[in-house]
Amino acid sequence: MTISWEQHKLTEFVEFFSGLTYTPNDVQEDGTLVLRSSNVSNGEVVDADNVYVNPQVVNSENVKVGDIIVVVRNGSRLLIGKHAQIKAFMPNTVIGAFMTGIRSECPEFTNALLNTSRFEEEIAMNMGATINQITGYMFSKMEFKVPCLDEQKKIGEYFENLDNLITLHQRMCVYKYNIICNTLGNSVSSQISPIRLVKRIKIISLTRVTRSQMKVDLCHKMRSLRTVAR
Repeated sequence: MTISWEQHKLTEFVEFFSGLTYTPNDVQEDGTLVLRSSNVSNGEVVDADNVYVNPQVVNSENVKVGDIIVVVRNGSRLLIGKHAQIKAFMPNTVIGAFMTGIRSECPEFTNALLNTSRFEEEIAMNMGATINQITGYMFSKMEFKVPCLDEQKKIGEYFENLDNLITLHQRMCVYKYNIICNTLGNSVSSQISPIRLVKRIKIISLTRVTRSQMKVDLCHKMRSLRTVAR
């Protein structure tokens, strides 16, 4: 039996939540972590240029496991749409005002959907020519072809496993890089970065593959995965 994919507006199968607006006076060394564009890298939430604010000024909700955080406003046009899924419990953590949070019944599928060229096309069609931002209204105009919920779960699981495999290989590259540095001396780490060294000696073929290079256009490719959903 063939499972049909139907055209739906993004707002029909996801919910949005907004980020926190704060002032420089609210920033402190410890407190509530505010996730910003710097905390999103290669589809993952990372510790980078962290900002903490006084918990008493927080009036937005804490992120939850499964939430997808999206950069919706930034000085760099290339960063608009950059996103990551919250994969672990993060207490005392909210998103910043230039971010948008997305929640859905099947977050793994939604996250994979946002990795497609179709999402990039929707951003390009709806984003203004002068202001680098995506508004709620722009999100409401985005449309995608999606399958039934059961198939979404199977597809989401497939891509989640693939993403975990990539992460495993990346960690192995870093592990082997550290072994090489310990063997050849610390001077190696100061002259050659982990990525350059790993590429040079070809430890693992997947070192040449990044998450951005492994983006798959689900609008075409996901149909081939229907057998997985049966």
